[in-house]
Order: sequence, then structure tokens, then C-alpha cells
Amino acid sequence: MLDLSTVDLGMLAMALEDHSAEGSWWIDAETGEVWYWRDVDDDDPEFDPDARDDARCIDPLPSHEGYGDALVDARVSNSDVFRCVHEAFSVGGHRRGS
Repeated sequence: MLDLSTVDLGMLAMALEDHSAEGSWWIDAETGEVWYWRDVDDDDPEFDPDARDDARCIDPLPSHEGYGDALVDARVSNSDVFRCVHEAFSVGGHRRGS
């Protein structure tokens, strides 16, 4: 089973936001390694997803999901207010009366 602490969250975020048609993003189901693959110029068999049993394609999130988050970020300029809004939408965030 994949240990989620081994996944590079920055690379995963890029993969989930990338809607380009030039290549595709992949994750190694055993190690959590994330990489970008383009068949036109990548000839390293170590990263060729067709040559690997552990490679899983990462599909991008629908663009409207990221757009909604960006609107909240853009409208909240005060860092204290932003933190409160972020906690309110987070699992286990601050609750009134707790």
C-alpha cells in the first residue's frame, strides 16, 4: 500500500492542475513518485508508463474546482481572515463554541 507521506504534493498539485494535451502525468503506485511523460521526446524506459506495471495516470481536476478556490483566495486579503475562512472549510477546522 502506498505511503502518502512519500508523495511530492507540489508535483501532484501540478498534475491535478495541468490540462495541456502535450503529455500526461503519472504516479508510481508503489513509491508515490510523480512524473510528466511525453512520448514525442521521452525515450527513457524507466519512465515510460506503458513499460511499467505500477504506473497510474493522474487525470486533472475540472478547472471550475480550482477557479472556486482562487476566488476565495483573491477576495480575502487579510491573513487572519483568510486563516479563519480556510479553517472553516477544512475538515476538523475551528467551530464556534469549541
